[in-house]
Amino acid sequence: MKKSQLEYIQSGRKSDGPIVVSVPSGPLGLQLGTDFSGKTATVQSFHKMPTGSIGAVERHGKVSIGDVLIQINDKDVSELSYRDVTSYLNKLDHMSRKLVFLNSRTYYRNKRLNFTGVGKDSSGTSSVACAVTDTRIVRENGRPQYAEYKVSVAAPNPYELEAPIKRWITWKRYSEFHSLDRALRKELGWKFSKVQFPPKRTFFNLEEKFIQGRKEALDEYLSQVLSIRGVSDFRFHTSSQDLKSFLEYNAYIVPPDRASEIDETNPKETTVISGAQLEAGRNGEPKRTNTEVQPSVKKVTYRKRYVRGS
Repeated sequence: MKKSQLEYIQSGRKSDGPIVVSVPSGPLGLQLGTDFSGKTATVQSFHKMPTGSIGAVERHGKVSIGDVLIQINDKDVSELSYRDVTSYLNKLDHMSRKLVFLNSRTYYRNKRLNFTGVGKDSSGTSSVACAVTDTRIVRENGRPQYAEYKVSVAAPNPYELEAPIKRWITWKRYSEFHSLDRALRKELGWKFSKVQFPPKRTFFNLEEKFIQGRKEALDEYLSQVLSIRGVSDFRFHTSSQDLKSFLEYNAYIVPPDRASEIDETNPKETTVISGAQLEAGRNGEPKRTNTEVQPSVKKVTYRKRYVRGS
């Protein structure tokens, strides 16, 4: 079974995860419809059962209008057409069923990350996919200082035939997103006029509710950026070099003739943060500081030439 939708990206909100509903035989008590692409079955409305009562899906309370049906019993239907999904449901009408739903925002974000339709943006060109998938708080001397946002990236890798899709993560502060936005508006001009960037907030910007809301807003921002024709097709000079740098593309998509050079000049260390963040010293040895990351244990990849903390 595919992992694209069933192993969803954890963002700290229960509503972002799969919703499992056990349904008895007979009508479902809901109306399903297709999305704009003609694929998937989405919840369009709820209606009462022939007995006058509400159906099991509506009674469950967590399924909303627009949610996508991604699994029926043990069958993954997240990539099937609407017609195939409803046909399969009708065959099982005489028996009880286990239905799994996912909210549409998470569903389409996962499609971007997992390169459904491999590496094609809205213009049909090869491009990267990315989404803001997690958050963390950086503390200094025991006090929270700023939030960082996890950007998960996937890109076509023409240099590795056995692994045509390369995936990596990078952590960014809001200020780095803001710098990217200023650069892109200057670089792209009128093409960027309809892209909206989440506003700055000076006070109480480390509250959990605010950080989660900003994560979603930044994710939507990246989605708008990637919808611009050719902006992330890094094979050509017409793509955005500022976006390319922000996503650290050159550190992960490496031509064979530069692989040894990258390995020697930019070695990577993977460590577990527990109480103190490790930064690379000038001599290449890890140096302990009074900076710590919350949650207290998290695997993070650092590179010698890249020191976080500004």
